[in-house]
Amino acid sequence: MTNQMTNQNIINEESKSGLPTMSIIVDGKKNYIHSKYNPKEESEKLIDNMVNHIEDNDIIIFWGLGLGYHIEAYLKRFPEKYYIIIEPHKDMLINLIHNRGINSIINDKLKKIFILDYDKDAYKSVEDYLHQFDSVFFIVLPSYERIFADEYREFYLNFGFVMEDFALKNRTKKLFQKTWTKNVLLNYSQIINSKYIFNMDRDIFLNKPAILVSAGPSLEYELSNLKYIKQNKLAYIFSAGSAISALVENNIYPDAAWSIDPGEVNVEVFQKVIEKEITAIPLVFATTVGYGTPQAYPGEKLYFITDKDKISPWLIKYDKASGLKIVQDASSVAVVALEALINLGFNPIMLVGQNCAFERDQYYSKGIDYGMFGEKGSGIQYDLSFTFKVEGVQGEAVYTTSSLNKFRTDFEEAIVRYKDASIINTTKEGAKIAGTWYEPLEKVISDRLTYSVVEDNWYTKAHGSIDKKHMIHICRHMENQYKLLNEIFTSW
Repeated sequence: MTNQMTNQNIINEESKSGLPTMSIIVDGKKNYIHSKYNPKEESEKLIDNMVNHIEDNDIIIFWGLGLGYHIEAYLKRFPEKYYIIIEPHKDMLINLIHNRGINSIINDKLKKIFILDYDKDAYKSVEDYLHQFDSVFFIVLPSYERIFADEYREFYLNFGFVMEDFALKNRTKKLFQKTWTKNVLLNYSQIINSKYIFNMDRDIFLNKPAILVSAGPSLEYELSNLKYIKQNKLAYIFSAGSAISALVENNIYPDAAWSIDPGEVNVEVFQKVIEKEITAIPLVFATTVGYGTPQAYPGEKLYFITDKDKISPWLIKYDKASGLKIVQDASSVAVVALEALINLGFNPIMLVGQNCAFERDQYYSKGIDYGMFGEKGSGIQYDLSFTFKVEGVQGEAVYTTSSLNKFRTDFEEAIVRYKDASIINTTKEGAKIAGTWYEPLEKVISDRLTYSVVEDNWYTKAHGSIDKKHMIHICRHMENQYKLLNEIFTSW
C-alpha cells in the first residue's frame, strides 16, 4: 500500500449532530471519512441513492468500513440480503471496534469481512464467494475512493474485471431481456427469407482455412496481406462487427460479415456497406441482432441462433437427428463467430486484429470512425490510469483494460470447449490468448495458404428453408395456450 495507515493517523471526534465521526491524516492533511455535521444522515442518503441497484442484485460488496454508518443504513433497509465487507486497513477495523463496536454492522447475511493489509489473497477469496451468486453490486465509501486512491486503484486492477463482468452481465440482462425477444420477432420477416448458416453441406467448409478479422489497431498492419489472400482465394475471410468498416474502406470485401449486437445503433457498424449499396458481402446475423441491421442491409443474409433466442427453437422445424445448432452468446461478436466457424468445420482459423489490448494508444483500427473510440472521437476517451499489463503474443508486456481483457478470457473459455480446433493468433502486438499460438500472417500465407480454396457465392449452397406451416401451427398452439392460461387466471 502506498499510504501507511496507523492508529496515530486516525482522529476520532464528535460531529455537529453529537454522533461520533472521524478523520485521518494523509500526507499531512486532514481528511474526513464521514460528515463532520451528521454522518448518519449522510450515510442514509448514500444508501437511498442506491436502493434500485441494491434491490436488483443478489449480493452487495462494501469497500471501506469507516465507522460503519453506511452499512447500518443498508442493514436497516435490507436485513435479508447477503453482503461482504472489504476494508483496506486493519487499523480502521480496530478503530471501529474500539469506538462504536461492530454488532450493528453484522448479521447472519454477512458472508465475510476481508482486511486487505492482513489477507493478501483477499481478492481471490472474494471472487470465489461470488461464484455462488448471479449478480453483485459494489458500494465504495466515497471518501475512501478519494483518500485511499492508490489502494482503490489496486482494488480496481485486481478485481475490476470481476466487477465489470458482473456489471456487464447485469446491464446486458436488464437492457436486452426484452430487446432480444423484440428483435427476434421483428427479424422474422428477414429470417423467413434468409438461409440458416448451419444448413450448409459440411464438405464446403470442412478443413478449409478461415480468417476472422476483428477491429483491433493491428488490423491496419495486415491490410495488404488480406488483399492478397482475397485476390487469390487462399482462405475465407470473415469480419467480426466493426472490422467491416476498415475492410470496406480499403476495398477488401470479406466473404461474410458477422453481427450479433442487439442494440439499435448496431446498424451504424454497416453504414459504409449500406451507403455504397454493396451487395457482394453476405451478412451472417444472430436472430437477436438489432432489427434495423438486417432490414437495412443490402446484401444476401444468413442467420444463426444464439442461446439468448428463446423463440426460434419453438418456431423452426429442424432435423431431429442433427439438431438445431445453438451458439453460445459472448461479450464479443468475434468469440461468437469463432464458435460458429469451428462448428461449420473450418480448420485452421486465423485471428487478425484481435488485440485485446491497446496498441499505440489505439483502441480500434483506422477506418472506424464512429463511437467514442473512433477517429471522429479524436482518439481514446479512456482513463489510461486503469490499464494493466498482460503477456503479449511474443512474451512482451501489453497494456489492456478489464473490458478488453474480458474479450481475451471469453476467447479462452470458448477455445477450451473445442480442444481439437487449430486457432492461430496472427495479431501483431496483441495479448496472448491461451489455446492459440502466434504466427505472423506473412508466415501463415507462405506455409499454409498455398492454393485457392474459396467457392464463389458459397452462401447459395445453403439448403432448406423455414417450414412456414409448422411455424403457423406452433403460433396457433401458443395462442390457444395463452387463451387457456388467461381463462385459468380469470377463474381464480
